[in-house]
Amino acid sequence: MFETDRLRIRARRSTDSENLHILWNDPQVQKTLTIGHTVPSDGMPDNKDPGTLFSAIIETKEGNEFIGFTIWFMESPKNRDAGFGIALLPKYWSKGYAKEALRFLVDYSFHQLALHRVTLTVFENNKGAIELYKKIGFVQERVQRKAIWLDGRWQDVIGMGILDETWAAERKHLQ
Repeated sequence: MFETDRLRIRARRSTDSENLHILWNDPQVQKTLTIGHTVPSDGMPDNKDPGTLFSAIIETKEGNEFIGFTIWFMESPKNRDAGFGIALLPKYWSKGYAKEALRFLVDYSFHQLALHRVTLTVFENNKGAIELYKKIGFVQERVQRKAIWLDGRWQDVIGMGILDETWAAERKHLQ
């Protein structure tokens, strides 16, 4: 279990299933996570995939409220490149929780997992996430133009990444 100022990042429990299904089936959340149709689903990723480094629940320290989840998976083990995803319930958006969790998780990935880079994809319509990733130090590396049909129009899928040395410089700046 990990803790930040306001959050606890812990292993999943069987009692988390209902909250995970609520999160995954929220249309606002689902359309930021999947290239598939926004439909009722039980398609939550889990730790059983051999490429998964870990998946965890994000909750508040005060009150133990379920906020969301994160999953980390190896994109390229030889090159120490991991991909990740994070999802929060909409009522926790724009409150600084994602930033707090992300800072901890990126730091952990470089200092404890010895990764060289962290990679992600984000959809063009998810402006808040794109802005947050840039603030953390992620750089846009690629764009798949009009690769996803979402909200009645074609949208780009944006690939971003952050390197260990970029994070080290950003971390010094934050202290």
